[in-house]
Amino acid sequence: MRTPRARVGVFGIGLAAYWPQFPSLKERLEGYQRHVEAHIAADIVSAGLVDTPQAAAAAGALFAASDLDLILCYVGTYATSSQVLPVVQRMKTPVVILNLQPCDALDYENTGTAEWLANCSTCCVPEISNAFTRCRIPVRIISGMLFSDEPWHELAQWTHAAAAARALRTARIGFLGHTYPGMLDMYSDSPRAFPSPSNPWSIPKWKKLAPPSPSHRMSPKITSAGPRKSPSRSIA
Repeated sequence: MRTPRARVGVFGIGLAAYWPQFPSLKERLEGYQRHVEAHIAADIVSAGLVDTPQAAAAAGALFAASDLDLILCYVGTYATSSQVLPVVQRMKTPVVILNLQPCDALDYENTGTAEWLANCSTCCVPEISNAFTRCRIPVRIISGMLFSDEPWHELAQWTHAAAAARALRTARIGFLGHTYPGMLDMYSDSPRAFPSPSNPWSIPKWKKLAPPSPSHRMSPKITSAGPRKSPSRSIA
């Protein structure tokens, strides 16, 4: 059976107040986010670049209706944590913050505000982490360079784990047989093993697992009438 692909929600963050001041900044960050999404081996539900609290609420509604296994927050530039929490608070889905720098160093003598904002993804990660902690959302961060291979290996582990969780959550599982009385290590708690209403399970009977084999259907019927006698023949 093929393992289902994980369904991953992706959103980038930025600040709408920057766009009128730095006309090409938004397009540049959206290009970075497309690069991120191209490296995700999963079915993607993208909320685009979230840059206002209203857009965050809309992204949260989209994700809540999408049956996600994992949410990725790509920190493109500075954004307030109030634009991140509404996206993730409605679900119990694991969230991973992508703290990925586009370049390893800036040419400070020739760097203006627009260039700095295009490379300051790290600056709001502590703020977001603090907000997650105060809201009891586990903080998970992948840090590295946007255009290197290392972060994608770590991200692949998350998507593989999310796919495994989806496979278990949507699998049809049968519990066959009964344990011998007193074997305490063999007992199972069915409600804990199958907590999801969408996870069908059953306790089938042996005879209903498969139809009788052809040899079984064609076997002669055995009776208690005793051995058959050969018919008598007259001799001329």
